[in-house]
Formats: sequence, structure tokens, C-alpha cells
Amino acid sequence: MEQGRTSLIRYASKGLLALDTLKNFAGDPSHANSCKRVLNFYKKMAENDIPKQMDYFLKKENFEKMKKAFNAKSSPGKADIDAFNAEVKDVNNSLNTFNSINTNINNTRNNVLKDWNDSEKTFADSHMPYYK
Repeated sequence: MEQGRTSLIRYASKGLLALDTLKNFAGDPSHANSCKRVLNFYKKMAENDIPKQMDYFLKKENFEKMKKAFNAKSSPGKADIDAFNAEVKDVNNSLNTFNSINTNINNTRNNVLKDWNDSEKTFADSHMPYYK
């Protein structure tokens, strides 16, 4: 997961640099600007949102280990039960954060890609010759 995240950051950054040197087609920067918004979204997602989501997977993995150890005890004490309950609460809070971030990512991605598709259609309609 980390490898995919770093690759996304690297390629989005390269794409943004390439767009800075790209000349506008017939003075129309709309498609390039839309592409910049898409690349900025993916870069921001990989830099900020994915690490927060990865935190959930780490906490879940630790919880599964703790759960296995907890279930192996024949009669857990109060301290064990309190620690287990605290871990359950922590994993649940992390899951809520994961779901919130995921919903935000999906909504933003849908908006950015809709903007990209609309931009592509408008750009093609503006610059493609039509013959009657």
C-alpha cells in the first residue's frame, strides 16, 4: 500500500511539472487546468488521506493480535478486560475516521472526474471542426 501511495505522489508531481511547461492549445488552458485539478487531488489524497486510512489497518492488525491473546486466557482479569475494551474503542474510532475519509475521497474524486469529463467534452466541442 505504501509503495502505491509513494508512486502516486511521484507520478502526480511529475505530471504537474509537465503541465507547467505545456503550452495552451489555441489559447485555451481549460483542459490543462482540469488535469491539474485531478493531479492535485490525487497528490493530496496520497499525501494526507491515505496515511490516515493506513492507520486503521495497523490498529486493526494490533487489535486482532490482542484479541487472540485475550481469547487464549481462560479467565481474564479486570485489567485485561479494560485493556481489551479500550482497544475495541480505539479500533472503532479509527474505523469511523477511515469511513469518513473514504466518503470524502469518493465524493471529491467523483466531482474532480466529472469536471475532467465536462472539460474534455467542452474542449473537444470548441476545437473540433464540424462539417455540414
